[in-house]
Amino acid sequence: MCGLFELAEAFEQTGQPDSALAAYETLVTQPAPFRIWTDARGLAPTFQRLGELYEAKGDRARARDYYGRFVDLWRGAAGRCFNREITTVTLSVPPRSNASCTSRRHDSSDERI
Repeated sequence: MCGLFELAEAFEQTGQPDSALAAYETLVTQPAPFRIWTDARGLAPTFQRLGELYEAKGDRARARDYYGRFVDLWRGAAGRCFNREITTVTLSVPPRSNASCTSRRHDSSDERI
């Protein structure tokens, strides 16, 4: 699994979003030894990119799922020593049903979590 994140990024940079999706999906679905090390640095950005790529393809259900996973990871990082640049994520897909998620509607197309 080593290098899949970089491979996915290379596919994106060369205009191959479907190949990037496949690499990112493999990264989050395939078990791998020592994955704790790669997940610690790459899981959140992988979930974010999967959300963005699926949204660009029009697959709102998958986009919502991966955006939700991304937000859940950052929510769990509160109080830890992580980069806190991301405080709000704007989604252009409806919220997924999650009783523990609080959200506030800003307009008809965007939602902030």
